[in-house]
Amino acid sequence: LWLAAGIVMAIAYWVLADEAIGELIVVVLKPASVVMLAVYAVAGGRHRDARAIAAVMLIGACGDAAIEYDTIAGGAFFLLAHVAAIALYRRNMRARRGTSQVLAAAALLLGVPLGAWLLTHDPS
Repeated sequence: LWLAAGIVMAIAYWVLADEAIGELIVVVLKPASVVMLAVYAVAGGRHRDARAIAAVMLIGACGDAAIEYDTIAGGAFFLLAHVAAIALYRRNMRARRGTSQVLAAAALLLGVPLGAWLLTHDPS
């Protein structure tokens, strides 16, 4: 139920984002879909990690709402969400990393900044 509600809200946001239906509805739909996913995570497991990933999503949802009104506030929420996510991921690290995981991490470490630069720089 919660997952379906989140999907419906996300699709509604995608469909209505460019419509002249009122800013408040659009600002509520985007974070509401993420809130539904957070509730789904907690409902699916009472484990500490389920609550932690739900907290990451809730903080991110606050960032989605806040960024519509204040870029700095939205960015601060997203920073907090990333810090919480990093703490969760560090708590669940594998004891031994495989070669493919190390190579994937290296590719991301180099590829993401390179891709961002290629997408945003002026070639002329």
